[in-house]
Amino acid sequence: MMERLASRMVGRFIALLALAGVLVGGYYMLLVGPEEAKAPRVRDAVSRAEKGPEAGRGPERVEMAQGAYDYNTNLMARVIYAEARGEPYVGQVGVGAVIMNRVESPLFPNTIPGVIFEPWAFTVVATGEIWWYAPDRTAYLAAWDALSGWDPTGGALYYYNPARVSSPWIWTRPPITRIGNHIFTR
Repeated sequence: MMERLASRMVGRFIALLALAGVLVGGYYMLLVGPEEAKAPRVRDAVSRAEKGPEAGRGPERVEMAQGAYDYNTNLMARVIYAEARGEPYVGQVGVGAVIMNRVESPLFPNTIPGVIFEPWAFTVVATGEIWWYAPDRTAYLAAWDALSGWDPTGGALYYYNPARVSSPWIWTRPPITRIGNHIFTR
């Protein structure tokens, strides 16, 4: 009885946090406009392919990543860590790129919090796991790379681990690439 009550309270708390994230993201967009709200994605957006694999890896990049964690970056790093810890770095960036691709897609909310807190969009949000762990430095760097425009997924809107997937719907999505244990799809 007590366990069910605690579970219900946790569920309501998570729903409240999700609503707060959507409201904050939406309010921010109203203040600055949709293009400015998406600015981190396009800021300094020269593709990694043009600059090479070590682009953005200098000391300036590390200093920026260590000192400028805003709300969007923190949320994205939390999702990356909870969904992709233990995956190769490029796979962690891929999870962040999926979030950014959804922000840019008309099929999804147009803010990072809106995408992350969309009901059942990410298992770790639905279960509350996003709040269980503090993201590590790698998750923050992966978030920064995704926010800066690196998309190793080729425009994926979804991803899944075939060893853990429970929804038959995801198998209907056309695969784009596989990175580590995740398959990225359209």
